[in-house]
Amino acid sequence: MLGDLTSYQISGLVQLAAYRKQFYSVNPLSIASSPKKIKNDVITKFIELFCGHNFADTDYSVIQQEPLEYDTLDEWIEQASIGAILKSFTYFIWTDKILEGYFRTRIENNIIDKLLQRLEILLKEERIVA
Repeated sequence: MLGDLTSYQISGLVQLAAYRKQFYSVNPLSIASSPKKIKNDVITKFIELFCGHNFADTDYSVIQQEPLEYDTLDEWIEQASIGAILKSFTYFIWTDKILEGYFRTRIENNIIDKLLQRLEILLKEERIVA
């Protein structure tokens, strides 16, 4: 997947992954993260960064079908590709346009935390971040 991205987009992925610290109180000694009280402008900046790097992909077939092959959503996230992560974020952003607060709910139920953790892992595997 990274081979299909420009250096500008790879830089954007690193910036997106960094939002985990803005959305969550991340304790390295704990597996669980807890959502911070997030201001709307932080969510808006995440969405602007996401859209500004042309990550939006509305082909939701992957995020509709792949999770059905796993016992839990967590199992699917643990193997999700960068493409699947970006499609998930696209879905959350567009759904928020219809159901205001949907994106915030995905922060609060830690789905975005898990996706951002997975993104961090994939970037580390590609030696993009330390």
